[in-house]
Amino acid sequence: MPAPKKHKPDSTKAEGGAPIIYSDAFIEKEATAFLEWLKDPKNLYFKRFALERDYHPQRLSEFAQKSKRFSEAVEKARGLQEVRLVERGLSGENNSSMTKFVLQNCHMWAERSQQTVSGDAVNPLSFIMTEVDGKSKDLVDADEE
Repeated sequence: MPAPKKHKPDSTKAEGGAPIIYSDAFIEKEATAFLEWLKDPKNLYFKRFALERDYHPQRLSEFAQKSKRFSEAVEKARGLQEVRLVERGLSGENNSSMTKFVLQNCHMWAERSQQTVSGDAVNPLSFIMTEVDGKSKDLVDADEE
């Protein structure tokens, strides 16, 4: 949408509207700064990076949507965060409850419980699928057997 009459456009592309605050070049520099920030082993919480850089933490996901390089930096950061949490959790350096909470909510970890079938010896895989001629037994008509 063009700028109103007798009004200079605010953006650098002469499109009117709000000015561009975070240019592509700025986001590329932030990706480099984020990767550098990650090198410090004490840095674990990404919101801290954004707040230290004086912008809202929501900008991290906005930058990742606009820039492939920033998106890759975020993915690397997530992997590094997961590794640091697990290693610190195993060594007892971190609070185990908080570590578990973050891993479950940010890294899709889940508790799994195993159930055993009592009684006759039953092959647990028999409950999953039995194939007949490459088709699931449940899907084969009685006439075809």
